[in-house]
Amino acid sequence: MTPQPRRRGPGRARRYEVRRLNGYRKGDRRWVVWDRELGGWADDAHRTRRAAQDVCDELESQADATPATADPTTTPEGQHAMNTQPRPVLLRCPECGEPARTVAPSEPPMPEAMPRPAASHQDGTPLCPVPGPHGSQPADPITDPATPPPDGLVHLVAGGDMVAVFDHADSAAMQQAVMEAAGLDTVTARITPQQWDAARPLILTVNPGLVITDVRRGPAEGGAA
Repeated sequence: MTPQPRRRGPGRARRYEVRRLNGYRKGDRRWVVWDRELGGWADDAHRTRRAAQDVCDELESQADATPATADPTTTPEGQHAMNTQPRPVLLRCPECGEPARTVAPSEPPMPEAMPRPAASHQDGTPLCPVPGPHGSQPADPITDPATPPPDGLVHLVAGGDMVAVFDHADSAAMQQAVMEAAGLDTVTARITPQQWDAARPLILTVNPGLVITDVRRGPAEGGAA
């Protein structure tokens, strides 16, 4: 018997859907992606993207059915609060752009007559060399505004066999650019932490070999799945 496609709400047609193969229990994870336009199973190479798109579509449907709540960052008061919120200042190496710290390097600079620098990379190595009065010497650190505080949402970027999870839109955009530069089709979504907690097991059920990299600060379940 040919499996019938799942029905969807009016006005929201979808090309791909997740189906369970006949003869297998749900716990066996025998799931595939059905391409309605082709009338057959989608190519395995695109399974990750199709599964992620399916989950994103479901989350969009849930969002459509949920009464909208005001975003405090879109109000004048909320924007003023974000603009006036003090942000810490970070240090970076001017040559390589890596984070720096106000701790002397563990390796003494050369030559010995050179004064010991007051900053180093995070791993304790001197900052990248630049020309100086004594020849090559470690660079002085530069200030860099800290990353703005998270907006409280989860930003997803799916491509290839990986889903990257961020708490900043800028970080997610950078990851998307890297994936697309590598020739990957990407899917992005911005959801609440509660929606992500519900979507994560579904994505892993569809594709058990998927790698989920969670780089949020202090997530409940960080790291790679």
